[in-house]
Amino acid sequence: MILKVLRFIVWISFLALFAGCSLKYLPQQAPGISVSNDIAILDMKDFLLLVENKSWNREPENLADYFTTFYISISNKTDAPMTVDAGEINLLDQSENQYDVIPLNYIEQLLLPEELEFSLISDLQNQPLIIEQWREAKQNLITHSFSFGMILPGAKKSGYVFFPKLNSQNQKCHFFYRNFEIVFFRKDYQPDKN
Repeated sequence: MILKVLRFIVWISFLALFAGCSLKYLPQQAPGISVSNDIAILDMKDFLLLVENKSWNREPENLADYFTTFYISISNKTDAPMTVDAGEINLLDQSENQYDVIPLNYIEQLLLPEELEFSLISDLQNQPLIIEQWREAKQNLITHSFSFGMILPGAKKSGYVFFPKLNSQNQKCHFFYRNFEIVFFRKDYQPDKN
């Protein structure tokens, strides 16, 4: 009986992972925007922006259930520090609903295992695997997420930004950085050429 339950859990986990990773948005070339290897490139005088709709592929594994993720890299091409704020990055779906970047502390709280959330009730000594997985997940979020703030002259920052999960019927989205827009179409979507 236990073996059947474990097989069922593995099967469901596989399906959830496959479903979470199956939606991919590809950037569209436009004036000022080039595309290479599914990465949008905006090369301006003061900065270089790279944007890719990229799935999160580490702990916590269930991020795709809640978030649409983009991997971005911003290079400061000036001789002065530049600042990047979360409010400068937005996403619009095909119905023009605006989504803002989700802060890391919200993601951590949302994905905190119930066993740790109710640590006063639970006996944590008997749950070392859960504690270790959460430590790894939290470290991954800190290490691999985009760190907003100052970018030194000649330096770059790279990492994931998280938005609320787009509806599975959504065919395109618009990524905004400051006043610059990059259009993404779902990989399986064929836009009208009219």
